[in-house]
Amino acid sequence: MTESPRGQRPIQTGPISMSHDNAASKGSSKKGLEPNEVTPIGFPGPVNLLLITGRSDWGLAPRQVIEILKLIKPIGARVAVAAPSEPPHGNEFRKSASNFISITRDEFSITDFFRLSRAVKNLDINIIHSHGRIGGLYSRLLGIKTGIPVIHTFHGLAKRDGVVGKIYSIAERILARAKFVGTFSTNSEYEQALAAGVMLEGQAPLIIEKAINIKAFPRKKKASFGGTKLRIGGIARSGSANGPDLLLKLANETGDIAHWSSSGLNKEHLAKYGHVPEDFEAVTSPSDLVGWLQSLDVFVCTSRHEGHANGVLEALAAGVPCVLAQIPAHQEIAGAQAAILFEPEDTMAFRSIMQNLREDVGLRNSLVSNGTYYLERFHNWDKYIEDILEMYRSGLRGW
Repeated sequence: MTESPRGQRPIQTGPISMSHDNAASKGSSKKGLEPNEVTPIGFPGPVNLLLITGRSDWGLAPRQVIEILKLIKPIGARVAVAAPSEPPHGNEFRKSASNFISITRDEFSITDFFRLSRAVKNLDINIIHSHGRIGGLYSRLLGIKTGIPVIHTFHGLAKRDGVVGKIYSIAERILARAKFVGTFSTNSEYEQALAAGVMLEGQAPLIIEKAINIKAFPRKKKASFGGTKLRIGGIARSGSANGPDLLLKLANETGDIAHWSSSGLNKEHLAKYGHVPEDFEAVTSPSDLVGWLQSLDVFVCTSRHEGHANGVLEALAAGVPCVLAQIPAHQEIAGAQAAILFEPEDTMAFRSIMQNLREDVGLRNSLVSNGTYYLERFHNWDKYIEDILEMYRSGLRGW
């Protein structure tokens, strides 16, 4: 069965036109900066973008910031990044951005806010795009202060515990009344934002499905299911919603049939959620994500809640059979017969799935081929690029 990917169309990112309009020359004397006179094709003027994220770890928000940097800088945009300077991505932000502003990790700071305010003025920023909770607090306050168009990508609605968590939740509900465009990877995530009060009725959202560049994932070369034990891995993130305790539970109860590996938290942090088996491999930030994924026989996700299953999409692109927790974010993938759903608490059912995968080569091959088709059909890279560019064009035109 063949079918063209949804919404695929050619991307026009060049040639780059040069202009000397008012937008380009505005504030050119500030801090000795040269005016940005490059107007990318299809844009109303030069693009001076500020990307903000409160994280620099292996999560989706910092990786999407890097992705956008790689997409939009080559068309002539000046892109500043405000983010923590810690590894694994802090140095990459610093190297790739036109300007880098180091901010406190995963914590709102009044001092950082005033530093960002000065940067917005000095760099002639004309559009702001934030990612995740902390970035969203900064961006919407900056939007209120400056009137600059703001785009905020939520990346799920993870909750913090305690008094600080309540303060952040109240702040987000208050800032829902600010003028901004919220972006979501799925309509269900938008519905959750409405229910939580962080988006208001009447605020039209942008639904931009996350995409995977399959070309960045060469075909898997290592033979799968060749060892006496399976090699099973998943993404380990902090917070009960992400299910690190369930990942450890499975690892402890299936050590006789599998070696377990996770990407994200180190062993010390993982130990807060349960016993970490002695042979458990905790890879905090794999330098070669594709290589790590392709070393696995099976990718498992034990999340109790996902706004969008980016790690799963990467596993599909890497050609790894996926076994996923029975939650709404995974149901569409399973409906395309690209993954198997399971209840993470049911270890016996999980063992049965692993046995089926070990014995049934046809099942494994079907999951991998259906996964590739699912990505090309519903998470198409070319469409994603054009959606991102059009989002910025619309923002600069005033929506």
